[in-house]
Amino acid sequence: MLGSSRKRMKFQLLQSVALLCLLLVSKMTQAQLTIEITQSSASAIPIAVVPFANKTTGVLPQDVSRIIANNLDRCGDFRTLPTSKMFSLPENMTQVHFRDWRLLGQNYILVGNVTSPAGSGRYEITYELVDIVSQKRLIGSTVTTVESGLRKAAHHISDAVYEAITGVRGAFNTKIAYISVYGMPGGKREYRLQVADADGENSRVLFKSHEPMLSIAWSNDAQHLAYVSYHSGKPAIYLQHIA
Repeated sequence: MLGSSRKRMKFQLLQSVALLCLLLVSKMTQAQLTIEITQSSASAIPIAVVPFANKTTGVLPQDVSRIIANNLDRCGDFRTLPTSKMFSLPENMTQVHFRDWRLLGQNYILVGNVTSPAGSGRYEITYELVDIVSQKRLIGSTVTTVESGLRKAAHHISDAVYEAITGVRGAFNTKIAYISVYGMPGGKREYRLQVADADGENSRVLFKSHEPMLSIAWSNDAQHLAYVSYHSGKPAIYLQHIA
């Protein structure tokens, strides 16, 4: 019972810290949430995310491999290799020269390519995660999506890579909720309840008020948000469906 109580207290503390960190204050009328990690942990795992080969006939609307690399860097458990330091840009395991990647101090390498069957309007992302030491493929698959789903597909691959290496389920393909505060004419403030992808992209406003909002909490099914708002003149708890 004591251990369980301590775990609940620790979770509540972490949740409170996270909510405080997500309370953003801005005087701009329009702003984008930016999550930036400037330094990885000293024990971060070296991994090379090679730019995925573009096998389509045009320019890709999203840089899938860059989104994956940013996800892995942001979590702090990994340290990705800059593209400028790579000796080659393989797109599958058969093209990987393991000696080169060992010289670069890498433990893992992620390679892949993006194709788009003519006239399908869809994209196929093929990827392989390879262990440099054992020279074995850990995972490999093809994800099919439409243009609007490329970022989501990149988050899905990030989760697969994270779990394959750490054994822990990834959280890149999830949502975050936060409250932003905007300065308005006449010295007033507008409080906005917003949700976004885990990396801060695709943010949208669920509710706006000139009165403060705080204490966001997700429902177990991730379909609702509970929060405290003063927009009625006194504090009250509200439940908002994110759809």
